[in-house]
Amino acid sequence: MEAPLERKGRSRTRSRSRSRAERALSPLGRLLLHPNCYTLIHLTITTADPIHIPRLKAHLSTSIFATHPRFTTVPDTGSNHWPDPDTAAVIDPDRHVITVNGPVTSVNDYLAELASVCAPLPTDKPLWEIHVLPEPHSNCAIFVIHHALGDGACVMSLLESFCSPTNEPQITPKQDIVIQIRERGRTAAEVVKTVWFTMVSTVKVLTLFLGEKGVKIVAKTGVNLHPRNKFAIAAATFSLEDMKMVKNAISPPATINDVFIGIISCGLSRYVHLLHSQQDLKGLKFSGFAAVNMRPGKKNPAITDLKGWGNKLGCYFNRIYYKDPSDSRYDAMYHLKNAKLMMDRSKLSLESRLYRSVINTQISCFGPQLSALSTNRFTRNSTFISSNIVGPSKEIAMVGNPITSVRVNIASKSSQALMIHMVSYAGKAELQILAEREAIPDPQILTNFFEEALHQMKSAVPTKGGRH
Repeated sequence: MEAPLERKGRSRTRSRSRSRAERALSPLGRLLLHPNCYTLIHLTITTADPIHIPRLKAHLSTSIFATHPRFTTVPDTGSNHWPDPDTAAVIDPDRHVITVNGPVTSVNDYLAELASVCAPLPTDKPLWEIHVLPEPHSNCAIFVIHHALGDGACVMSLLESFCSPTNEPQITPKQDIVIQIRERGRTAAEVVKTVWFTMVSTVKVLTLFLGEKGVKIVAKTGVNLHPRNKFAIAAATFSLEDMKMVKNAISPPATINDVFIGIISCGLSRYVHLLHSQQDLKGLKFSGFAAVNMRPGKKNPAITDLKGWGNKLGCYFNRIYYKDPSDSRYDAMYHLKNAKLMMDRSKLSLESRLYRSVINTQISCFGPQLSALSTNRFTRNSTFISSNIVGPSKEIAMVGNPITSVRVNIASKSSQALMIHMVSYAGKAELQILAEREAIPDPQILTNFFEEALHQMKSAVPTKGGRH
């Protein structure tokens, strides 16, 4: 008969093994920490009043930043594990809150410089900082968070836990409950479509990897610009009600994400037409990837759910074709219908799961170096990457200061010519682009075209009387 001490010893060993397994760096996390793919998330918060730095620091000491295992430890890239939470250091707000000195021309210029340099965060403290800008931008804070700590959905959960509803400054918003719904089995016809669309997508991605012809706007290699001037930032704002009206205007109804991709398609066509109207643009295309949340129900993870935390991302391949906006038969709704068709096929296929499987297998077997090389090749050959992040549905406040704007972009050592991120917040959707200056010299014009694209689609929606 086994002695009680032996049983206890085995129990402790199994517990330590489970704990170590739960603390393992994900393959995607290892890739994002690799020097050639080093990636940061920039969460830009604008408040109604200037940010009170002493209050911010005091709140940090008791907030989720001071207790969450991912924000109180530094990943060990040697063992590819997060340290034991019991060894977490006490957060020093003075080291994490960076008061920016000197003149800042604009928030976008500061963000562009941060992204252009993409300086690694110090490894003698957890991998996050909060930059508070000086006058006249003292109502703006930029959360710089390493992407290995979590994806955009995690950052939104973090934001909601750190902040509070505007009418109740001391109460943290409740996390959404994730309800898992069992999907029905697929019919034989759907299985055939799944196999076919997966094969087609795989061929398209391989073609892009090898160097697809006819792709307009790609990142420039060997750019002669000073590193601090490599990128530019521009933004656009949309009404969620307008996006919902447009998505419901076609049958079957589209999704907000379909409208988002349709806006990108329409805006890029108009931008290229403006710059290259004298050229033959027939057959021109833009290739990119749409990052998707792979969690059940596409929900943001609960702040206490370490299993749901991290980078639970997949990708859909997007190929957008140029449509001449000067054509008398031009219809802005074409872009939405085409986006819906493309995204429906991607959802029916296994491409997002295949993407995760390939990345995980490649990094687990060969380390992140090979995956970093292939990732850089994809970014050089494609036009854009996009993400649509679900933010707080109601207005929230940071240390009692109402937040008026929430924007996100990522800075990476491996980036496309155009990185497009949209966040929904309190009835609006805020889109921000990070554009390589050499490839897209006028990013603000492009974002203006994005805003006009939604207006064109809205104008094309029939009214109840049957007229536009």
